[in-house]
Amino acid sequence: MALPGTRGGVEQSMPATDDTNDLRQKLTHAEAVIAELRGVVAELRKQIESQQAHIHRLVKITFGRGGERVEGPTLFDGMTVPEGEVATPVEPPTLKVRPVMKRKGHGRRCKPKDLPHRREEIDLSDAEKLCPCCGKVKIRIGQSTSERLDYQPMAIFVRELVRPTYACRSCEQQGHDPQIAKAALPQEPISKSGIGAGLLAHVIVSKIVDHLPLHRQESILARHGWDVRR
Repeated sequence: MALPGTRGGVEQSMPATDDTNDLRQKLTHAEAVIAELRGVVAELRKQIESQQAHIHRLVKITFGRGGERVEGPTLFDGMTVPEGEVATPVEPPTLKVRPVMKRKGHGRRCKPKDLPHRREEIDLSDAEKLCPCCGKVKIRIGQSTSERLDYQPMAIFVRELVRPTYACRSCEQQGHDPQIAKAALPQEPISKSGIGAGLLAHVIVSKIVDHLPLHRQESILARHGWDVRR
């Protein structure tokens, strides 16, 4: 028994319809589009790799160490952009850059306001105050002030502690105890020592804070008049 659509039991190929032709055309078009897109993707990858190389070079020029910094091209040197296309700018990677400390300007700095001031007046002599034209004495009409930072070197001196002694003259005349009295010595860092607190503090600060060895202090104190051994 023969099946429908067959002749003598042999299957025959069905004739091509319009839907089949349409599918074939779409498949051919899709393959062509895929091939074109692959070419575009390959071209874009090539451009991205070239841009990344330029970016890496620029970052090395700008933020690299002294030995790594090089002189190089700009970001898009050697790259050709097709007409009618605008390349999308690629942002460089975010780098943590230390803030640049602003350098202080050159020139003279302002003098500290809390320093003590010592006034010294430099006046003309009596002969210089006479007018060379008429011979009369000139009058003072103003002054000019100039400031200089100065330094007074260390001075070693002997501090004399004078304590007046008092006695009762009336008790002494009557043959009684005259009640002699005098002020007590102020407290010193080292009792019964001939070194004052100021000199002792200077030696300690120079040794511990300023890291000045004792043999250097020995020569410094000798220049100021005190021949002391370390």
